[in-house]
Amino acid sequence: MKKVIWVFGESATGKSTLINAILNNENDIRTSLELDRERIDVIKNTISLNLNAYDDENHESYRKKIIEEKIKEFLQSDNTVLLIKGQTNDMDDRYGNTLKQFALDYPNLDKEIYLLEVSDLDFHYQRFINKDWFKKDKTRYEKIFPKEWLPSAILNHREIVYSFKKYGFSILNIDSTNGFVVKKENDLYEKKNY
Repeated sequence: MKKVIWVFGESATGKSTLINAILNNENDIRTSLELDRERIDVIKNTISLNLNAYDDENHESYRKKIIEEKIKEFLQSDNTVLLIKGQTNDMDDRYGNTLKQFALDYPNLDKEIYLLEVSDLDFHYQRFINKDWFKKDKTRYEKIFPKEWLPSAILNHREIVYSFKKYGFSILNIDSTNGFVVKKENDLYEKKNY
């Protein structure tokens, strides 16, 4: 049976790193994620800089079109799992809600979300401020994204992701603080930990 897995998480949680680890089966990660017998493909465009999320309607429309085309190609291929690096804008009605549209277009397709979170807030914030885009305009981004912003951003992102259960997605929580550790839903980090 074919399955599409979307990888979500706030910035600097390791979405691209996880996808590449799965593709290269680093540390036998496919076994721990029960993907060891699967033929895996990825929408490479979603992990490249030219198709990252921007708050720009034209760019988001292009991203959505590429994702839709690649999903159709996957369904005609011999591969059994397709990985997509998700962006918050993929879940936003202002930009066509690519994730919701995908679920409505393919109601019987096996759909899963890997939700990445970093359990150590200080470590997560250090990763965040070391992103290339952040360092290019550090003074500006420090004002927009102070450390105090991160806990509520993480919880808001989680809430949005979990709202997609109603569209048939199963959700796997992964702690990406040090490697990738699968968590149970009741092990998720609460606001008080931040």
